[in-house]
Amino acid sequence: MANRRQRKPAPLERRRHVAEPERYFYVFCEGTKTEPEYLRAVAQRLKHSRIVPVGVGGVALTVADRATDYAKSLPRHRKRGGRNTSSFEEGDEVWVVLDRDDHPQFANAIAMCRAHNVRVARSDPCFELWLVLHLENYDKPIDSTGIQARLHGLFPMYHHK
Repeated sequence: MANRRQRKPAPLERRRHVAEPERYFYVFCEGTKTEPEYLRAVAQRLKHSRIVPVGVGGVALTVADRATDYAKSLPRHRKRGGRNTSSFEEGDEVWVVLDRDDHPQFANAIAMCRAHNVRVARSDPCFELWLVLHLENYDKPIDSTGIQARLHGLFPMYHHK
């Protein structure tokens, strides 16, 4: 009985928030199937994050244009400390996944993204290289057609269309 009397009463204040808020990653891709399906699979493994893939189906400049339009439409907030920033919801990010390939406007697409706080993930030569790297070590020079053929050889259900 002596121990009970010595304990302090529990505070009546609410407990502080202990769970991290979910972060949203809006990821705009050139492909309409391969990249979004891959990103959905990655999203299933992440805690406290939501990946929202958007398959645009176009070249680098088209994807950058859609992503920057979307970034402009998101509500902006002031960060802690009252500084006016161009942040979205705290921690949320807009990304583009661009294939280097031979896009003549590739540099312009990257510049457009940077100007609108859109982050860029580049695949050189193409996104399918990431998939091949999950299956084998690969360190040889190759073009998009070659890497797509290599992926098809490793994973027969894959087709670049």
